[in-house]
Amino acid sequence: MPDDGSEAEIGSGDGHQIKARHISMKQLAATLQGYIGDAVTDATGLTGLFDLNLDFTIDESLSSDGPTVFEAVQRVGLKLGGA
Repeated sequence: MPDDGSEAEIGSGDGHQIKARHISMKQLAATLQGYIGDAVTDATGLTGLFDLNLDFTIDESLSSDGPTVFEAVQRVGLKLGGA
């Protein structure tokens, strides 16, 4: 699927949401970096464009209100880890 220039669509509600259509893993890493506050690099080796929806809470003390960003990323088969 060719890159159609779409940007990640960021929404908010009770928690946080990343709703993306035709996003590369590099774009996803850059978007996640804004939420985590630390460097995020794409080490997946995936080259396509993807549609995904991540719902999460930023404050880990509120994890009963939903998954943390780390858990949400794991639910779509990815992993955030230290270098």
